[in-house]
Amino acid sequence: MLRLTAFALVSATLVVASLTAVGCLAPCSCPSGGGSAIVMLKAAQSSPIASLTTAAPCTAMDGGSGQIVVTTSEPGTCRVRVVLMSGDGYSFDVVFQAISSSCCGNLVGDHTVSVPEPFDAGAGG
Repeated sequence: MLRLTAFALVSATLVVASLTAVGCLAPCSCPSGGGSAIVMLKAAQSSPIASLTTAAPCTAMDGGSGQIVVTTSEPGTCRVRVVLMSGDGYSFDVVFQAISSSCCGNLVGDHTVSVPEPFDAGAGG
């Protein structure tokens, strides 16, 4: 009886070890999406936004009431240029920090936003 119990214990340990090893090799369950920031451009409250530009993988959208929504799928810097109907131009950077993940690579973390700086929109900026 002792021999059978020892065999059962060893067999159960091997099964658990095998299942654990399989779990480690399973694909990662990484979050989808990226990061987003809402930037307030006070001047856009009195003059509507005529155009917004940024480079991929970033996007910038008019959120209304002077808010600009900036999104990205990767860590890095999004430079946003805004031209208002008044002809005034502003640019700012949103820096999305990387969060290192051994399984998923770099994920998008916190962000910082620079102060919007005016530029001459009539001269192409």
